[in-house]
Formats: sequence, C-alpha cells, structure tokens
Amino acid sequence: MGQESKDDIELSEEEIAEAKLQEEKRQKELKLLENNKTKLAHANLSGKDLTDADFSGGKINRSNLSNATLAKANLKNADLCDANLNNADLNNAQLNGSAFIQANLTQADLSQTDLTDTDFRDAHLENADLKSARLNGADFSWADLSFAILEQAEMVDADFTEANLHGANLRGANLNGANFENALLTDTFLKGADLSSLTNLTAEQIEAADIDKATVLPEHISITWTTEKAFKCREIESGTKKKNKAKKQKAK
Repeated sequence: MGQESKDDIELSEEEIAEAKLQEEKRQKELKLLENNKTKLAHANLSGKDLTDADFSGGKINRSNLSNATLAKANLKNADLCDANLNNADLNNAQLNGSAFIQANLTQADLSQTDLTDTDFRDAHLENADLKSARLNGADFSWADLSFAILEQAEMVDADFTEANLHGANLRGANLNGANFENALLTDTFLKGADLSSLTNLTAEQIEAADIDKATVLPEHISITWTTEKAFKCREIESGTKKKNKAKKQKAK
C-alpha cells in the first residue's frame, strides 16, 4: 500500500469541530482589529493570521507584524511606516497607495501584490519576494532591495533613486520609464532586460550590473563587447547636449 498524503487523511469529527472553533475565534479577533484599524499604531500582531483582513486606510505604523500572515489582505492607503514586517506573508495583498517609509520588510513575501504608487522610501526589503508584483509608480528612493526577487514585476515609472539593488533579480521585469538615479546595480540581474526608457542610467551602473547581449540599453549609452561576457560602456552626448555645450563655449 502506498503512503497516504496529508490531503488524504480524514479528520475526526472532534478535529473538524476544533478547526471550526479556531476559525470562528480568528474571525472574531479579526473583526475587532478591523473595527479599530485606525488605532493599531505600536500594536503587537507578530505571528497573527490576518488573511483577508480589511485594514484599508488603517494606522498600523510602528506595529510589529513580523511573521504575520496578511495574504489577500486589503491594505490600500494604510500607514505602515516604521512597521516590522520581517518575514511577513503579504502574497496577493492590495497595498496600492500605502506607506512603508522606513519599514522592515526583510524576507517578506510580496509576490503578486498590488503595490501601485506605494511609498517604500528608506524601507528594508532585503531578500524580499516581489515576483510578479505591480509596482507601477512606487517610490523606492533610498530603499534597500539587495537580493530581492523582482522577476516579472511591473515597475513602470517607479523611482529607485539611491536605492540598493545589489544582487537583485529583475528577470523579465517591465522597467518602462523607471528612474535609476544613483541606484546601486552591482551584480543586479538585468540579462535580456529592456532598459531603453530608463532615466538617469549611467554607463558606470551598467558596467556593475549583470547583463548580456540581449540587454537593451538607452541610446545615450554605447557598449562594446570585448569577449562573450566582458564589455565596456561609455556615454554618448546627445545632439541637444552638444548644441547647448557649443552655445556656452560661444558665449564665453
């Protein structure tokens, strides 16, 4: 006889009744928290199961949500500044318009979440999972995204000014119009990425990143491949810059 899987194991009537009781208890506690969502600052919710919670517009700043489960939760326009969300599960949650300024999201699961226009300034997102997340218009200025997973993420017009993307994986990400001013791109995975519309991207940043011949660079950056893997980059002055430079020299 083959070994039974966990899904094949039948629960006794007592176990079913206990599971139902625990869920009713969770729902009661959840309802209480939802009714007080504007007063959750400094709350200790570590390890809580808050699946499907409606904390939209909530004041949850400086709270402890480490190891909490917030999968499919509604956190639209919520204040989570300075909150501890280390290792929290936010898979498929709605977070658009919320604020995570200086929040700790280290190793958090943010995959498939809606993070449109979310504020992550100075946030810690080391090793966070943002695969297939919607990050259009999000602000990651000065955030630490080192070794974060950003595969297949939508990051149209996102701001990565001074962000740390060391070792981050951006495979298949949509970076149309994103701002990479002074962003750290050391060993950032950008193979096959379309970087043609990125703003404030420099040759120095490209040389630090992990790219290949399929990577599409902006027009102002020229690349010369010396071997199959080695290359050199330089910035090309645009026609407008050359004209402005000539005018300045003429004025002198």
